[in-house]
Amino acid sequence: MKPILKSFSIRARLLVVYIAILLIGFGGITLLAGQQISASAREDYEQRLKSEISLIAQGVTPTVNDYANQRISDDALQADLATYQDGNNNTLRLILLQIQPAPDNGPHDESRESFSGALELETAIRGEITIDERPNESGEDTLYTAIQIAHDRRPIGLLQLSVPTSNLQALIAQRWLELGLLFAFVTLLGIGSAFWLARSIIQPLYKLRDSAIRLSKGELSHRVAQIGSDEIGEVAHAFNEMAIQIESMLEEQRAFASNTSHELRTPLTTIRLRTEALRYDSTLDEDTAERYVEEVDEEVKRLGTLIQ
Repeated sequence: MKPILKSFSIRARLLVVYIAILLIGFGGITLLAGQQISASAREDYEQRLKSEISLIAQGVTPTVNDYANQRISDDALQADLATYQDGNNNTLRLILLQIQPAPDNGPHDESRESFSGALELETAIRGEITIDERPNESGEDTLYTAIQIAHDRRPIGLLQLSVPTSNLQALIAQRWLELGLLFAFVTLLGIGSAFWLARSIIQPLYKLRDSAIRLSKGELSHRVAQIGSDEIGEVAHAFNEMAIQIESMLEEQRAFASNTSHELRTPLTTIRLRTEALRYDSTLDEDTAERYVEEVDEEVKRLGTLIQ
C-alpha cells in the first residue's frame, strides 16, 4: 500500500486519505444511526398500531354491542368496520366471545375458538395489547394486534387488526433513503472540503517550486510572495532569506573577482613592460637593466602576496 501511495502526488495522497476517512467515518456513523432509526421506526409503528386499534375499539363498541344482541345485521357491522379501513391493506376482524342464541343463519359464536398461536388474541383476553409478527394465511409476513371490546365492563369480543409488514418495511426504507441522502450530502460536502484543503496546502508548495526554478535560472532578485503565516509560510520566509544570502554571496564573489582582476592586472602589466624592454631594447644600460630586474622581482613578490 505504501509503495502505491508514494507513486501518487501529495495532493492525490491527501485526497485518498481524506476521502477514506470520510467514507469510513461517516459510513460507520450512518450504519449505526440507520440501525437506531430502524429500531425506533418499528417501535413507533407498533405503538401507532396499538393506539389505532384502541381508537377503533372505542368507535365500534356500540355497533358490536348491537350486533351481539342481534339488533343490527352482519352487513351493518361490516359496513361500520369498513369505515375504519385506511387503504393500506389493513384488515379488521371481529371475534365474538358471548352472544345470545340465534337462528340458523344468525351470527356464529366464536367464543370457543382456539387462540393457540395467536399471541395478540391471548393477550387481548387478559385485557392487554401486544404486537405479534407471523405469516398470514397467504404466507405473507404480517403484524397482528388485538384489543378486548367490552360493554358495561362485560367482554363482548375481540377486535383484531392485521397489517402487512411491507408497510413497516416501506417506512423503514424511506427513513434509510433520507439517511442515505443526508450521508451523500455530508460526504460530498466533506469531499469538497478535502479538495479545498488539499489545494490550500499544495498551492503554496507550487509557488515555492516555481520560485526555486526561477532562482536556479539566475533570477536572484526573485522572492516568494507572502503565502501565509503557517508552517508553509515559514518555509517561504526561510526560502527568501536563503535567496537573499545567495544573492549577497554572489555579489561578494563578483566584487572579489573584479578587485582581484584589477590587483593582478597592475603587476602583470609592469612585468610585461619590463621583460619586453629587457628583451628588445638594446640601448638599455646595465644600471637600468638591473633596476628593471629588481622591479620584476618586486612585482612577482606582490603577486605572491595577492595569491596568499
